[in-house]
Amino acid sequence: MPYRKWIGTSAHGRAGRLTHHLPLLVAASYAVGSIFWILLSDRLLASMARTYEDYQQVQTYKGWFFVTVSALLIYATLKHVWNGMIAAYEASQESEQRLELALASARGGVWEIDISNGQQTLAYASSELVSRLALPRAHRITMEELSARRHPDDVRAAERAIAETIRSGGSKPYNHRYRIIAADGSVCWVHAMGNFVPGTGKRHDRLVGV
Repeated sequence: MPYRKWIGTSAHGRAGRLTHHLPLLVAASYAVGSIFWILLSDRLLASMARTYEDYQQVQTYKGWFFVTVSALLIYATLKHVWNGMIAAYEASQESEQRLELALASARGGVWEIDISNGQQTLAYASSELVSRLALPRAHRITMEELSARRHPDDVRAAERAIAETIRSGGSKPYNHRYRIIAADGSVCWVHAMGNFVPGTGKRHDRLVGV
C-alpha cells in the first residue's frame, strides 16, 4: 500500500505506536530469545555430545549460529523501521513542497510564535513572509521587529486577537487582518490565520499559522 494511502489507517496507527516502543521491544525480544536459546541449546548439546571434544566443537558452531541469526533479525527489523522513516520523510517533503507552492502563489508565508513564560518569540518566519516586508529573504525577523512594523492603528487589535487565541487553548483560532509597514515604506494588508498548539515534552506552547 502506498505510504500516503496508508496514513490515517488503523494499521498506520498501530505501526506508529510500535515504532515508538521499538527500542524496548527489540531489547526485550533479544534478551528473552537469548535466554531460551542458551537453556535449550545447552541441554540439547549435552545430550548429543559423546565426548568433550565434540561438545567444544558443537558449542563453537552454536555460538556462530546464534550470532548470525540474531544479526540478521536485527538487520531486518532496523531495515523495516528505516524504510518507514524514509517514506514518512518523503511524504512530509512532498506536503511541504505543495504548501510552499500554494503559499507562494497566494503571496503568503508560514510563521510560528513560541510562547514561554508569557513571552512571545517569533521562532520561524518563512522567506516568502519576510520578502513581503521588503526585506532580504535570508533576514531573520524578530517578534519585536514584526510588532514594530504593524500599522499603529492595528497594533492593539492584532495583539488582542493573539491573546484571545492563546487564552482559548485552541478553541478560538487566530484569524485577523491588519496592516504592515514594509521596509520600503509601503503599506500592505496581511490576513493571518493560525491556532494554538500545546507544548509536548520539551517543546513550548506555540502559535502556528500562515
